[in-house]
Amino acid sequence: QIGADLADGSTMGMNLLIGDADGDRRQGEVCLGRQAPNYWLNPQSYLRLTFSGATEVSGTAGALPVLTRLDRRTYRLANLLNAQWGYTKGERTDTFSAGTRGDAKSGATFATGSTMRGGTTMAGFNCHPPYRDGLASGVVWRQYFLELPKIKPLALSFATAIRDHAPPAESASDGVDFRVLVGEPGEEGTELFARFSDSKEWQPAEVDLSDYAGQRIVLKLVAGPGPKGNTNCDSAYWGDPAIRVGRPPVPTKEEDWAERTAKAVRLARVAASGTKLIGAYPLKGRCGAFGAGVAMGRQGLVDGVIAFANHERAVAFRGFTIAIDGEEVGSVNSSVRCRDTDVEFTRGHLTILHELDTVNGMVVARARFSTEQGALRLAFDMPGARRSLRGTPRFSTLALGGADAELFRVYLGFGNVVEKPNAFRARASGFVLSTRHIGTDFANGMSLLQASDVYPSAAVCQPQTNTFSLQVPHDATFTFIPSADGAFAAARHYRDVNGFRPAKGHANLLGRMCLDQWGGDYGMAAKDLERAAKYGLNHSIFVKHSWQRWGYDYRLPDIYPPRGGLKSFLAMRDACRDGGILFAPHDNYIDFYPDADGYSYDHIIFNHDGSPQRAWFNKGRKAQSYRWLPHAFMPWLERNMRLLQRGAAPTGLFIDVFTAMPPIDYYDREGRFYTRNRTAREWAKSFDRSRSILGGDAPMLSEAGTDALIGSLDGAQSDHHSADRWGATGVADDRTPWHDMASHGSFVLLAGGLGSRYGNKDPKHTYGSDDYLTNTVMGGRNPMSDGPFSRRAVMTYWLLHDLCDDLARSSFDTHAFGKSVRQQHTTFGDGSRVWANRGEPAWDVAGHRLPEYGFYAKGPKAEAGIVEIDGQRAAFARTDDVL
Repeated sequence: QIGADLADGSTMGMNLLIGDADGDRRQGEVCLGRQAPNYWLNPQSYLRLTFSGATEVSGTAGALPVLTRLDRRTYRLANLLNAQWGYTKGERTDTFSAGTRGDAKSGATFATGSTMRGGTTMAGFNCHPPYRDGLASGVVWRQYFLELPKIKPLALSFATAIRDHAPPAESASDGVDFRVLVGEPGEEGTELFARFSDSKEWQPAEVDLSDYAGQRIVLKLVAGPGPKGNTNCDSAYWGDPAIRVGRPPVPTKEEDWAERTAKAVRLARVAASGTKLIGAYPLKGRCGAFGAGVAMGRQGLVDGVIAFANHERAVAFRGFTIAIDGEEVGSVNSSVRCRDTDVEFTRGHLTILHELDTVNGMVVARARFSTEQGALRLAFDMPGARRSLRGTPRFSTLALGGADAELFRVYLGFGNVVEKPNAFRARASGFVLSTRHIGTDFANGMSLLQASDVYPSAAVCQPQTNTFSLQVPHDATFTFIPSADGAFAAARHYRDVNGFRPAKGHANLLGRMCLDQWGGDYGMAAKDLERAAKYGLNHSIFVKHSWQRWGYDYRLPDIYPPRGGLKSFLAMRDACRDGGILFAPHDNYIDFYPDADGYSYDHIIFNHDGSPQRAWFNKGRKAQSYRWLPHAFMPWLERNMRLLQRGAAPTGLFIDVFTAMPPIDYYDREGRFYTRNRTAREWAKSFDRSRSILGGDAPMLSEAGTDALIGSLDGAQSDHHSADRWGATGVADDRTPWHDMASHGSFVLLAGGLGSRYGNKDPKHTYGSDDYLTNTVMGGRNPMSDGPFSRRAVMTYWLLHDLCDDLARSSFDTHAFGKSVRQQHTTFGDGSRVWANRGEPAWDVAGHRLPEYGFYAKGPKAEAGIVEIDGQRAAFARTDDVL
């Protein structure tokens, strides 16, 4: 018995180790606390335990959760780990720990997570009542054992909603019965709230707990199927459930917002004239003369206003989200409060210091304004902060607030424009939010580009508050560029200030067509490469994906020698060399399989909860891989590159996933936290080191194509999805060359990426389709097709290569829409012009009729098009001596 002599409320440290020390190598051990050196003696490795009286009570629920004592602040229930969940039907009750998410036998779930309903995202719980094993009319619940302080008012606030259904496969839920019960230990509890609802938008609610001040209570959130016992589509959400002790913060009054907005706009217009004042920043660049103005609130930027203006137009943004360790400063249900602010003004730069009172003490959040080449910079950090092993305190979210002008068009990723958008959240990903910059055109004619140096977590669109903002963690610097000529003009300006520089293999990749192959016989591929060369597809790069020693994505990183034999593998290499085609085999340093040489959990990313992070599951082999620590794989990569260089001498390389995933935050086995900036640096090094070993400035490629590794990575297979694939809809939408405008000249985008991904498995929109080809040429991307030899590969090369080779070597200067987002016109520095019609009706322009997915492009040396001639669709390419 441990701690039998300790009193209620006392504390002690504890660590628990399971496993053998293995000669001090600690292989295979599981440690409850931190696995520090001499962990059995080192207090830093201990967990802190707070003891309370026994909580065992009679009744079907069994033992209660550990008692949680509350004080004068706000407590988010999703963050309180001393909880239980379970289900009840009649006399049957099963109880589970808060760390589990669901029960397969009953179908009941009660898991933490974030959900968007009606354009608003809330953190909280996703639950479903039991529906299997004869439990269909039962309820699911989550309970807490709390000691409330003798402070009033006390309130539980939350919102409820249910999930969408997918007709015709699913019928709608008839509603979910939400209830809140409060009682003493061992009692059923008193019902303080009840709502039977089928609403798919958040419905707020508040329960007064003041009568229980100073008492120990059991608080239970309950969700059930309602009186009919129908559990169909009854996934239910509890949004932002929190107990607030004491009075809530007073919201900013509308007249205060109006006053600050007027001040910020006035300062911005003064700055647009070139005058420098405190809080006024002249911004002069490609987009003309603008100004930025900053008006602080009582909580600094949290309730301040940032405005951008020229002499004719202005747009102002209310507030700036600053969240510390998941707690948003100044929000009603946040435990973080802004105690005071201070201002410094040196060398024309405004610095705002926010003194924040957090659960773990005082934190200073510093926001520093500056300008660079006509752009406004806003840098956040925490001066003097001593971050723990787990990386706290840290900024979990930084985001610009909503505008005072209506959203008209929004831009993000490889290139998607959504006109009059509905609410959506675009997650960071090489397939969705693949860039660190987004853009907005407002209905009043102003536009704004936002960018960050740290890779964002998401871009959030909430039209009801005119919000379209990056959500960025950590010590980050934002860049803001206003424009009155559209967001693309601001993106062109951004290219001048973003610091992107081409990697060493970039020049060798420019204009080359990508011939992509996954499976297939090596000998047949070699013959097809010879045929491709005879058809003139010489200025290409051949990417061979499936060749590894143990088959595709198995027993990684053990890839060499090639499966199927080195001799036949080299036949592909030789055919490429003879035809002037670059040879780039596939590699992977995301997935580490436990049966590979040298595997250890010391080389694996761990999750926040201390579990190893799973990566790819190879279904055919029934093998689970785990995710490499970004700073651990380099010795294996160097071994593999030397084997490849000596044995096959490839002239290029494709490393999977590194730009399909965004750079990620992670923990190691010891629980040490690393930011996504470390991930980006380590992944970037993999390409630099591989190129160095392979030699010859071998181009480096990856999957999808975030902009996070530009400068080390030469290009990527830009899997360019349509906006509706990730939930963005509006009055109109289409693909655009948004990524291209910021990265053209420093990073090669290979067409629309894998054809099946581009077309979402629709053969009418895959490789060689007019849709795919038109999207390729708009931003001057390199062509791509399945390969190494096919009719559509030859057609794609001869239609686009000469033109795209010229565009790749020229500056991408402007983008404009015609009568709709379907009609797009781009221009390049060498005088090249591209017109693309991505919808109906036909577009008569530049002497040609462009049908749906038609284009016409003309440069100094080449022209090409997909046009309508006498009612027939035709494609052509022309240079000075070839038609």
